[in-house]
Amino acid sequence: MLLTGHPCSKWASAEPPEALMRRFHLVRALTILSFTLLVTTGAYATMPSLTPEPKTRTLRACEQWAARQDSEAVEMWGVQENGVHSRNVGLRRLALSCLGQPKSEIVGFGSSVGFNEAYCEKHPKAQICSTQQPDEIKQPNHE
Repeated sequence: MLLTGHPCSKWASAEPPEALMRRFHLVRALTILSFTLLVTTGAYATMPSLTPEPKTRTLRACEQWAARQDSEAVEMWGVQENGVHSRNVGLRRLALSCLGQPKSEIVGFGSSVGFNEAYCEKHPKAQICSTQQPDEIKQPNHE
């Protein structure tokens, strides 16, 4: 029933009830899907973005590229199995990654509880997993 002349008539719908129910179920499904994606992927924080790698990948070019990365990215790439962050380790790993070497599995530890849990489940004997809680990562070591 359309409420004409009533102050709420602008919110009244001329759609049949079946169409409204389909729309309701679609919106509900999309809301559930969005929430599920947020919850399941929210455990893994994103790593700091890296700038595009050099076109010509030589050791020198990759070292220079690594040195231009954001300090947070270098710190994330410099985490070691003992929990200490090293700028030199981060720069070396970034340069080697630029040259095609796969990144160490620990790169990203400390970015989120979900990443830390997944890493420690796979590497339960790693010192970083046995000696500290995920949010107690040691400060960077600028060797």
